[in-house]
Amino acid sequence: MKRLFPCIMMLICVFVISCSPAYYTLPSYPQPPEIQKSQQGDRALSRKSKIPNLNASKPERAQTERPQQELIPESSSPQNVASAELVNQARELALAGRTEEALRRLERAVELNAYNGDAFYEMARCWEIRGDHERALTFINRAIAIFRGKPSKLRPAYLFKAAILEKLGRISEAAEIREMARKL
Repeated sequence: MKRLFPCIMMLICVFVISCSPAYYTLPSYPQPPEIQKSQQGDRALSRKSKIPNLNASKPERAQTERPQQELIPESSSPQNVASAELVNQARELALAGRTEEALRRLERAVELNAYNGDAFYEMARCWEIRGDHERALTFINRAIAIFRGKPSKLRPAYLFKAAILEKLGRISEAAEIREMARKL
């Protein structure tokens, strides 16, 4: 009986845990920044009081009735901060010529924040330094996709892509990309 009791207890624990809804919950995957911002706005809507100030003038009243979105900077989450720090470390390593170590740090940065365009940009630089222009082009395209709507980051990325294309002998494409960068 003494030997049977621990086995029965273990089976009960396994049964209780496996029947728990938390056991079947899948991990959440990161949402694109646009979706995160809209969800934050939805949460702000539900918390915002919808009672207008009737003593205020008409324009003021209309402004108080509009919900204010909470603006939480993307860089405030611990994962984003850690990812940015890894990118900075990788940049220093790449400048020192230690591209293999830099690439490992950048891969970790992307694991933490899949929308870190700077990480993809630095990966492209590392692959360019190593002479793998095709792989560099792949990563700069990812960075450009993330940098859409951010001209200060998009312009250098376009210029870098044009330089890579020139090294690959795709001169006409490089000229088009340079023109796109100039228009920003």
